[in-house]
Amino acid sequence: CSPSTRVNILADIEAWVGPPNPFNPDIESGYWISGMAGTGKSTIAMSVCQKLKEKGVLAGSFFCSRQIPECRDYKLIILTLSCQLAESSRAFADALNTALSQRLNLATKKPAEQVKYLLIEPWKKVS
Repeated sequence: CSPSTRVNILADIEAWVGPPNPFNPDIESGYWISGMAGTGKSTIAMSVCQKLKEKGVLAGSFFCSRQIPECRDYKLIILTLSCQLAESSRAFADALNTALSQRLNLATKKPAEQVKYLLIEPWKKVS
């Protein structure tokens, strides 16, 4: 994408990431970036993650890529994010450790089960 388009999109995302507004329940909980291959989606996503990391508010990220074998295996997305969340939050790490000790072989389970036990359940315990 062109530099001016990228600036506008980054500003839009930065506004979306801003502090939560309890008076506006219409704020989206997710931000979807879509477009044809080679249009700058990954560049934008990496720029956003870098800014959030610099601000100390990025707990985790995962980028899919056909060129990098580790980044094209969907089975690694949930595992990677849960590990990154555990690294950024001691409370999440403790809750994740409990989940792992209660359910063996979560790494080989279906994605829905991984999301439940490696992300949702530990997050519920710390929030």
